[in-house]
Amino acid sequence: MEHLKIQTEKDILSPENLPEFKDKKVFGDRVYTIKTGFESLESCGVIRLFKDNKLISSQNIRFSSEEVNENLKGKLHHYHKAEASLLDSIFQMKERIANLDDGEADFKLGMVFLGMDLLDEAEEQFNQAISKSPEFSQPHNLLGLVFLKKGKNDSAIKAFQSALKINSLYADFLHNYGCAFLEKKMYREAISQLEKAVAINPRYQEAFLNLGFAYLEQTEISCDIFNSQNLILALNYFKKAYKYGPRKDKAIAYMFQRAITWEDLSRIYMILKDLLLYTDSFRIKSICEYFSLRFKYEPESLEKKEVEDYLLLVGKNLVEGKNYPDLRNSLTLAHLYYSRYFVLLSLKNFEQKEDEKNLSVVKDIGQNLELLLSSISA
Repeated sequence: MEHLKIQTEKDILSPENLPEFKDKKVFGDRVYTIKTGFESLESCGVIRLFKDNKLISSQNIRFSSEEVNENLKGKLHHYHKAEASLLDSIFQMKERIANLDDGEADFKLGMVFLGMDLLDEAEEQFNQAISKSPEFSQPHNLLGLVFLKKGKNDSAIKAFQSALKINSLYADFLHNYGCAFLEKKMYREAISQLEKAVAINPRYQEAFLNLGFAYLEQTEISCDIFNSQNLILALNYFKKAYKYGPRKDKAIAYMFQRAITWEDLSRIYMILKDLLLYTDSFRIKSICEYFSLRFKYEPESLEKKEVEDYLLLVGKNLVEGKNYPDLRNSLTLAHLYYSRYFVLLSLKNFEQKEDEKNLSVVKDIGQNLELLLSSISA
């Protein structure tokens, strides 16, 4: 009698069994490739985006051990299809809004490109937004971030100055302006702008972290907190960055108590920076802005499954700690749009049953819902 072999997790995650998916897209003269696979050493899925065969970005998908054993291939394929569909969709939206006099639409699309680290594409959209709406400050700011990522620090400084000329009291603009000076090792100028940022937003975790880093960078490696005022300031700013961060760790609190040397503070900085990256919400915010574009310009072509996946994605980010008001607002808006499918289904059912009374009620609900959605999207 032949015995059935029971697959263990080790068997499932052996190299020959690891699933991988690949899609190639051509837009203009560029070739974009999405590869999705499972990293057994990290126990997570990875979606990698390539442009003209160069790796542009990667994002991790965390799985529990139950999910790995359950249907790893199906779950990976779902994430892969969603990312490939997103790439198709954003280039279609790019064509759709190209001739519209809507700088905000170009800005939102630029956010999506920036969230995917497609910097050339993001730069183009932000420039489009600025040409259409020159007094709209946000595109100037994010254009500065694109330049920072490209290593064009002087261009970044000019972009942040343009944003601040329009709105001088926006903490994010001041923070980014300070970061541009940090990149140029102009610490006095960096500290000046970062201090302005935390004066406006006293709970600005990343600004406190970068203030600490600015003081740390000005200090000799051989120094300790007993002979360096800069290290004392750095330690205090790192404590504030930790205090206002959403994630807490007893080990870090213990490190604060023991921190004396430059190396101690350097380790604290790297850990806090990693925690900040883990809770970074730019990508999910950019996806939310993109769906607000789709709700406005192509609500009829949005499939129910797309909205369901979007709802799950926003909900997952909220559960993971990215519980910001704008994400909750985006989730509420998505639920409103999702309800349209049920209104339409109800209309169809009552029409088939010739139930005039309930049909009239649902028509009224549908009309009020459309008025509400149109006012939100306007």
